[in-house]
Amino acid sequence: MWPSHWFLLTLGGLVPSLVNPTYAHSALGQWQASLISAIMGLCLPCLLLVILVDWRLRPQHPDGEDPIDVLIGWASFALLPVVGLLLCAIPALDAHTRLLFGRRLEYRVTEKVPVQARFRDRDRFPSRPVPEPAPLRRAAFDQLPQYRAYAPGSTTAVTDAVLLVYRYLR
Repeated sequence: MWPSHWFLLTLGGLVPSLVNPTYAHSALGQWQASLISAIMGLCLPCLLLVILVDWRLRPQHPDGEDPIDVLIGWASFALLPVVGLLLCAIPALDAHTRLLFGRRLEYRVTEKVPVQARFRDRDRFPSRPVPEPAPLRRAAFDQLPQYRAYAPGSTTAVTDAVLLVYRYLR
Protein backbone atom coordinates (compact mmCIF):
# COMPACT_ATOMS: atom_id res chain seq x y z
CA MET A 1 0.00 0.00 0.00
CA TRP A 2 2.92 2.37 0.58
CA PRO A 3 3.51 3.32 -3.07
CA SER A 4 -0.15 3.47 -3.96
CA HIS A 5 -1.72 5.29 -1.01
CA TRP A 6 -0.92 8.76 -2.32
CA PHE A 7 -2.42 8.00 -5.71
CA LEU A 8 -5.53 6.35 -4.23
CA LEU A 9 -6.22 9.18 -1.79
CA THR A 10 -5.38 12.07 -4.08
CA LEU A 11 -6.46 10.87 -7.51
CA GLY A 12 -8.69 7.88 -6.73
CA GLY A 13 -11.96 9.75 -7.19
CA LEU A 14 -10.95 11.09 -10.61
CA VAL A 15 -9.90 7.80 -12.19
CA PRO A 16 -13.37 6.32 -12.94
CA SER A 17 -14.52 9.45 -14.76
CA LEU A 18 -11.25 9.69 -16.70
CA VAL A 19 -11.31 6.03 -17.72
CA ASN A 20 -15.01 5.96 -18.68
CA PRO A 21 -16.63 9.37 -19.34
CA THR A 22 -20.10 7.82 -19.80
CA TYR A 23 -19.87 6.38 -16.28
CA ALA A 24 -19.20 9.88 -14.95
CA HIS A 25 -22.54 11.06 -16.38
CA SER A 26 -24.52 8.09 -15.07
CA ALA A 27 -26.47 8.22 -11.80
CA LEU A 28 -24.00 5.90 -10.08
CA GLY A 29 -21.03 7.97 -11.26
CA GLN A 30 -22.55 11.21 -10.01
CA TRP A 31 -23.41 9.56 -6.67
CA GLN A 32 -19.83 8.32 -6.36
CA ALA A 33 -18.44 11.79 -7.12
CA SER A 34 -20.69 13.39 -4.50
CA LEU A 35 -19.75 10.69 -1.95
CA ILE A 36 -16.03 11.26 -2.53
CA SER A 37 -16.55 15.01 -2.24
CA ALA A 38 -18.40 14.54 1.07
CA ILE A 39 -15.66 12.28 2.45
CA MET A 40 -12.95 14.77 1.50
CA GLY A 41 -15.04 17.55 3.04
CA LEU A 42 -15.17 15.60 6.30
CA CYS A 43 -11.36 15.46 6.31
CA LEU A 44 -11.06 19.25 6.14
CA PRO A 45 -11.85 19.91 9.84
CA CYS A 46 -9.16 17.41 10.82
CA LEU A 47 -6.63 19.22 8.62
CA LEU A 48 -7.65 22.55 10.15
CA LEU A 49 -7.19 21.02 13.61
CA VAL A 50 -3.69 19.86 12.70
CA ILE A 51 -2.84 23.36 11.40
CA LEU A 52 -4.17 24.92 14.61
CA VAL A 53 -2.18 22.55 16.83
CA ASP A 54 0.97 23.16 14.78
CA TRP A 55 0.46 26.92 15.02
CA ARG A 56 -0.05 26.75 18.80
CA LEU A 57 3.03 24.57 19.39
CA ARG A 58 5.41 26.80 17.47
CA PRO A 59 7.50 29.34 19.38
CA GLN A 60 6.96 33.05 18.88
CA HIS A 61 8.49 34.53 15.76
CA PRO A 62 11.71 36.43 16.42
CA ASP A 63 11.70 40.18 16.05
CA GLY A 64 12.51 41.32 12.55
CA GLU A 65 11.39 38.11 10.83
CA ASP A 66 10.40 38.50 7.21
CA PRO A 67 6.72 38.16 6.30
CA ILE A 68 7.87 35.79 3.55
CA ASP A 69 9.14 33.42 6.27
CA VAL A 70 5.67 33.30 7.80
CA LEU A 71 4.09 32.74 4.38
CA ILE A 72 6.45 29.84 3.68
CA GLY A 73 5.40 28.30 6.97
CA TRP A 74 1.70 28.54 6.10
CA ALA A 75 2.27 27.43 2.52
CA SER A 76 3.81 24.18 3.76
CA PHE A 77 0.34 22.83 4.50
CA ALA A 78 -0.87 23.66 0.99
CA LEU A 79 2.19 21.90 -0.42
CA LEU A 80 1.60 18.66 1.53
CA PRO A 81 0.18 16.83 -1.53
CA VAL A 82 3.19 17.81 -3.65
CA VAL A 83 5.66 16.94 -0.90
CA GLY A 84 3.85 13.65 -0.31
CA LEU A 85 4.23 12.78 -3.98
CA LEU A 86 7.89 13.78 -4.21
CA LEU A 87 9.11 12.43 -0.87
CA CYS A 88 6.85 9.41 -0.28
CA ALA A 89 5.07 8.08 -3.35
CA ILE A 90 7.82 8.35 -5.98
CA PRO A 91 10.61 6.89 -3.79
CA ALA A 92 8.26 4.09 -2.74
CA LEU A 93 7.39 3.35 -6.38
CA ASP A 94 11.09 3.31 -7.20
CA ALA A 95 11.88 0.90 -4.36
CA HIS A 96 8.99 -1.44 -5.18
CA THR A 97 9.83 -1.39 -8.88
CA ARG A 98 13.44 -2.32 -8.13
CA LEU A 99 12.26 -5.20 -5.97
CA LEU A 100 9.80 -6.28 -8.67
CA PHE A 101 12.59 -6.59 -11.24
CA GLY A 102 14.91 -8.43 -8.83
CA ARG A 103 17.31 -5.61 -8.06
CA ARG A 104 18.64 -5.37 -4.56
CA LEU A 105 18.06 -2.38 -2.36
CA GLU A 106 21.12 -1.14 -0.53
CA TYR A 107 20.96 0.79 2.68
CA ARG A 108 24.00 2.89 3.38
CA VAL A 109 24.26 4.22 6.88
CA THR A 110 25.55 7.78 6.84
CA GLU A 111 27.05 9.77 9.65
CA LYS A 112 24.38 11.95 11.23
CA VAL A 113 25.60 15.45 11.97
CA PRO A 114 23.18 17.90 13.58
CA VAL A 115 22.48 21.19 11.87
CA GLN A 116 24.09 23.03 14.77
CA ALA A 117 27.44 21.41 14.00
CA ARG A 118 27.52 23.03 10.59
CA PHE A 119 26.97 26.54 11.87
CA ARG A 120 28.26 26.51 15.44
CA ASP A 121 30.90 23.82 15.94
CA ARG A 122 33.21 24.37 12.99
CA ASP A 123 36.20 23.50 15.18
CA ARG A 124 34.90 19.94 15.77
CA PHE A 125 35.19 19.01 12.12
CA PRO A 126 38.38 20.71 10.85
CA SER A 127 38.85 18.18 8.05
CA ARG A 128 35.58 19.11 6.39
CA PRO A 129 35.49 22.26 4.34
CA VAL A 130 32.38 24.13 5.43
CA PRO A 131 31.32 26.98 3.17
CA GLU A 132 30.71 30.22 4.92
CA PRO A 133 26.99 31.01 5.00
CA ALA A 134 25.81 34.29 3.60
CA PRO A 135 25.52 36.93 6.32
CA LEU A 136 22.04 36.94 7.80
CA ARG A 137 20.31 40.26 7.77
CA ARG A 138 17.59 39.86 10.33
CA ALA A 139 17.50 36.63 12.34
CA ALA A 140 20.37 34.56 13.65
CA PHE A 141 20.34 30.78 13.41
CA ASP A 142 20.06 30.63 17.21
CA GLN A 143 16.59 32.15 16.92
CA LEU A 144 15.27 29.50 14.55
CA PRO A 145 12.97 26.89 16.08
CA GLN A 146 14.69 23.89 14.45
CA TYR A 147 17.12 23.62 17.34
CA ARG A 148 14.54 21.65 19.28
CA ALA A 149 13.78 17.97 18.69
CA TYR A 150 11.16 16.97 16.14
CA ALA A 151 8.92 13.98 15.85
CA PRO A 152 9.77 11.84 12.80
CA GLY A 153 7.90 13.03 9.73
CA SER A 154 7.01 16.35 11.31
CA THR A 155 5.82 19.03 8.90
CA THR A 156 7.35 21.57 11.26
CA ALA A 157 10.79 20.11 10.57
CA VAL A 158 10.20 20.34 6.82
CA THR A 159 8.94 23.92 7.12
CA ASP A 160 11.90 24.96 9.24
CA ALA A 161 14.30 23.30 6.82
CA VAL A 162 12.74 25.29 3.97
CA LEU A 163 13.09 28.47 6.02
CA LEU A 164 16.73 27.65 6.76
CA VAL A 165 17.51 27.17 3.06
CA TYR A 166 15.62 30.34 2.14
CA ARG A 167 17.55 32.40 4.71
CA TYR A 168 20.84 30.82 3.69
CA LEU A 169 20.29 31.67 0.02
CA ARG A 170 18.91 35.15 0.70
